[in-house]
Amino acid sequence: MAAQDGHNLPSDVTPLLQEKVKVVVMRYRDIPTAHRAYERAFTTDSLMPYFVSADTAPFYEARTALNHALSWGGAIHDGRMLTIERGAATMKYSSPGNNSAPWWTKKGLAVLKRFAAPEANERWGEFGLKMQEMLQESGLSEKVADMHEIQALWCDPSAQGKGYGTALARYVMALSDVDGHDVWLVTTDAWTFYDYLGFTKVCSGVVAAIIQLGTAGLFLVTS
Repeated sequence: MAAQDGHNLPSDVTPLLQEKVKVVVMRYRDIPTAHRAYERAFTTDSLMPYFVSADTAPFYEARTALNHALSWGGAIHDGRMLTIERGAATMKYSSPGNNSAPWWTKKGLAVLKRFAAPEANERWGEFGLKMQEMLQESGLSEKVADMHEIQALWCDPSAQGKGYGTALARYVMALSDVDGHDVWLVTTDAWTFYDYLGFTKVCSGVVAAIIQLGTAGLFLVTS
């Protein structure tokens, strides 16, 4: 599905959005602003140092920016990237039947992975295995293909407190109400935010060797 070219999202799938907050389908031109907001938003995240410290290969900043451009560009292509104020707050999500990525995204990310430090790739792989374990433990491993997923949501610190994150999350929650599919996500430090929105924690876990850096909790919206 190609990204919509309009400014406003369809009103029939946005009943929970705050009227004064304008959520739009993200465009390619918004990627640089979204990348800068991402970097600032996750500076204090308890889990990120575990990955960043392991990637000692050259050109880390450039590779990260290119990684985001490829990943988010693919999501924009498929209409799975929303933003407020052209990158000040952004959400990447997937829906049943729309959770893959274009071939050029997959190919580009695979090439970039070769330039990362082996230890960094190992840690991301470790994290992915932990997520699979949590899905198995929660009983969701066979169900997530039929659910919406909030894959990433962030807001530039300078734009926090305006309800942007809430508006973005509630977009997917509105989709859930319309089509009857639940929503799931994995988060670390933002558990209280999703708890406030009505998400229920169904599983939590700690990635090996980073007990003091943070946990990864798995959450599911209650129906």
